[in-house]
Parts: sequence; structure tokens; C-alpha cells
Amino acid sequence: MARHETETTCSATEAVANPVAMCTVQGPLVPADNFAYTAPAERTNQVSYFAMAGERKIPFKFLRSGRDRRPVVAFLHGMGLTTASFWGMLPYVMPSHDVLLIDWSDFATGDYWPRRGLGLERLAADLWAVPTVLGIERLVLAGSSLGGGLSLMTAFDQPLRVTGLILFNPAAYPQPLPLFYKTLRIPLLGEFSMRVIRSSSITEGVIHTGYANPGKAHPDLVKNYECNMRPLANRLKLMHLIRALPTRAAHLARYAQFAERINPPTLVVWGVKDGLLDGSTPHRLKSDIRSLQLELVAGVSHLPHEEAPERVGPMVADYLRRQIDAPAADMGDFGQDRLP
Repeated sequence: MARHETETTCSATEAVANPVAMCTVQGPLVPADNFAYTAPAERTNQVSYFAMAGERKIPFKFLRSGRDRRPVVAFLHGMGLTTASFWGMLPYVMPSHDVLLIDWSDFATGDYWPRRGLGLERLAADLWAVPTVLGIERLVLAGSSLGGGLSLMTAFDQPLRVTGLILFNPAAYPQPLPLFYKTLRIPLLGEFSMRVIRSSSITEGVIHTGYANPGKAHPDLVKNYECNMRPLANRLKLMHLIRALPTRAAHLARYAQFAERINPPTLVVWGVKDGLLDGSTPHRLKSDIRSLQLELVAGVSHLPHEEAPERVGPMVADYLRRQIDAPAADMGDFGQDRLP
């Protein structure tokens, strides 16, 4: 009964008509076969769908402005977060593109993962089931934190289908892990910790790590994140994601290749007050990726698109406009940095 009451509370919160709710993938999930481009956008925009990747359900929402097919931007949320993370990007993306929000960690299903979890390569491969079932051959990938890392991996594996990258403080290179992450990687201790920790404590950690000014967090988004961490299945998925982060030498060698072999025009938006990721990351990316524009955003932390959407959104809109206007082989002034 307690679990039912919790789920009802979360659903009621997300039912409010606002951008956070619009970006939230939640049940009941509808098979992707039921989606039709000929259906009115105001109908399909309200539905949360799922595509099958083997035996896994990959939930998603597809937000459109009409029945005409347009270029697509697919957003990949950060580790332990939800698709609602990108609520502030809608006004800047939807005038020119359709928006695909992929719940790549399948939080919305309530399903448990295998006991040993799922590796990052499997997660990156599975998310492609969504554009495939929708008949989307090419798209721009936009990812935050670990979602940014998965975007790089996907662009590496699907070079002909990823036409561009937008990365918000991406987890692009292996680095030493925070103490909390190290604790969760210890067998049994990690499982025990996730059974006793409060969802509100996880959410508070996300906000205080992700924001230089926690008061900037949208209150509905904070509620969304807390609801997302209430089911034990989702807390264990977060634990498995942390355990999947590469730390061994063999893994490091493979992951080091991703950035160096990325070809599509890339926009990196970096909150300079990020205390979670190594501050050298954006400059290493600038060195490794040939066609990269770096935007350093002062006064914000790990989630710049959440903390300052009014500053980050125009950067994204400008990138998308230039990608549409420029030939595929000529992105003009890409690579010219803008500093805070």
C-alpha cells in the first residue's frame, strides 16, 4: 500500500501542465508501434512510449510542433536523472527541430536490471532502438553528464547517423571517483546503502552537486527527481551505473578513443563551477575533437542547461540554426570558442 501511495503522489505531481511535465516520461507506457506521424502533435506529445531493445523496454517521448517531419534532436539525461532535465531547452529547440527524449536507463518502467547490471556499451546500443522504430535515420545527439558520455560513444559507433553533438558538462574521460561512488561500488555495502538511503537525500546531493546556486532548481524538477529515486529498482540502477563507470586500464584505453575519433560538429557547453568532473575535460575535448565549439558558462555548475536555460538555450539554438544552414562538410566558424 505504501508503494501505491508513493506512486500516486508522484503521478499527481507530474500531471501539472508545465514544461517539466511535458518532458517527463512516465507510465502508462504505450508501444512505439502506436505512434503515427499523421496523428496530431497535441495528442502524441502527451504520450509516453517504449521501444524494445531485446527484452528491455526503452521509454521515450517524442515532442513535435506539427505533422511535418523535421530534423530531430535526441536528448540523453545524466546518471540518476530523468528526461525532465531538458525542460528549459524546449523553447530554443522546438521552433526548428522535433525533440526525442530517451529514458535510456529505463527508470520509467519500474523493471529491475540483471543482478550484475548493464554495461555502458549495452546502454548506448540499446537506446538506438528508439530512433530505429520511429524511422529516424539521422539525428543530433544532446547529452548531459553521463548522457554526454553515451552520446560520444554512440557517435563513435554510429558515425553516419549522428550528424551533430551537443554536450552539457559531459563525462567524457575516466577520472577518480567521489567517495560516495566508491562506497556504492563495494558489493553488499552498495546494495545496503541504496536500501536505506532516502530518495530526498539523493536528490539533495544531485542539486547541490549540479548547481552553483541550488535555489535555481525548478521546484517541479526537484520533485520529479525525488519521485524517480523512490522505487528501489531505480536506486539500484543508479548503483549499477556507478559500478559500470570505467576504471580499469583495459577500459581506459578503449574510452580514450571516443573523443579522438568523433567527426560531427560538436557544441560543448561547460559550467565552469563543476565540482564533480575534472576541469580539464572541456579543453581536452577541444584538443581531441576537430570541429568543436566550446562555450564556457560562468557562475554555473554541472547542469548548466538546468541552472541557466536562458543563457544556454540561445547557444543551442544558434548551433542548430548553423547546422541546418551549412553544408554537411562545412560548419563555418565552428571551433571558435566563446568565453564567459
